[in-house]
Amino acid sequence: MIGIIGSGIDGMIVTRSVREKIPGVDVLCFGDNLRIFPAAAFNPDEMIKNAVQGTAFLIGLGARLILIASHTLSCIAGAAMAAAGAGIPVLDIITPSVNQAVLKSRHHRIGIIGSRAVIESGLYPERIRERCPEALVYSASCPLLAPLIEEGWLKKPVTAMIVKKYLIPLKTRQIDTLIPASTPYALLSPVIQRKIGKQVRVIDGAEALAETAAAFLETHSNISGQMQRTGRQRVMLSWPSTFLEKQAKDILNTRVVETSMPSH
Repeated sequence: MIGIIGSGIDGMIVTRSVREKIPGVDVLCFGDNLRIFPAAAFNPDEMIKNAVQGTAFLIGLGARLILIASHTLSCIAGAAMAAAGAGIPVLDIITPSVNQAVLKSRHHRIGIIGSRAVIESGLYPERIRERCPEALVYSASCPLLAPLIEEGWLKKPVTAMIVKKYLIPLKTRQIDTLIPASTPYALLSPVIQRKIGKQVRVIDGAEALAETAAAFLETHSNISGQMQRTGRQRVMLSWPSTFLEKQAKDILNTRVVETSMPSH
């Protein structure tokens, strides 16, 4: 199967894209909503340790390809997760997002919005300039958007106002392409597109990752041949969450089948 790891909503959004791009493939979406993204202060070392354990957890359940649905997790723990894959390929969401942005940018003026951890990591500008040295990259952290999404305030006027406020510095830089470097921002894509302007191309990281996974399987028949294609879809969490159970129903039209905490 394909194993997808994130904090919850991000994995569900990527799962939806994977099922569209790779019909029939079995998918296990694991939301480590307790340990990787704890409510306590951000701790990169703890995130890396728990992300590596989450990777091993998915492999133990039969994953033969792992997708990192979270931009934050990809930035902070992606390299460690890939190293811990024990021969199982691990694809992060950063690489396809960057590739799409560079490909679609007309004037190489690229904006990035995301969590403080993603923006402060500096990884996106670094990866973009590796691909396109002449690119001008502008970033803005948007810490209020995640709570608004969790509250379900997708169509509230206050949400549109805050999105506009965050995007103003990028608009003044006349970006032509925007990377929403937080997968749940996909739920705000109509608002983001409206506020940044129709002339700016907004990258869909989940779709880009799913397309990359599909292309990977096409060129790696040894791995593709191991994939079950019964259309089975499972969502697991590391801790019970009525909010994420509702999101599983809304995003994937499924229910959380199990809550299971990987052992330390």
